[in-house]
Amino acid sequence: MSRLTVKDRCETCGTISGLTPSHFVKKNSVAKTKRSKYVSSDPKNYFTQCLECHQQYELLNKEARVEYLQERNLLVYARRAKWLITL
Repeated sequence: MSRLTVKDRCETCGTISGLTPSHFVKKNSVAKTKRSKYVSSDPKNYFTQCLECHQQYELLNKEARVEYLQERNLLVYARRAKWLITL
């Protein structure tokens, strides 16, 4: 897999260090009807988080990830995550 591009700050907390690409949902959580079209390296499938926020996000199940994004007013990302997990 090619290196994923990250933005200049964590989109969750705003920090500028320890930045990583964070996928909205894990590939195995993508709806079966959408998996063949899902490309994990496509920028529309991930966002930038610092290591701390990314670790917290990784612990969430797919439904909780949508809520997490909504609570932080990352509504475009929340819609994408919800679309990915919905049949």
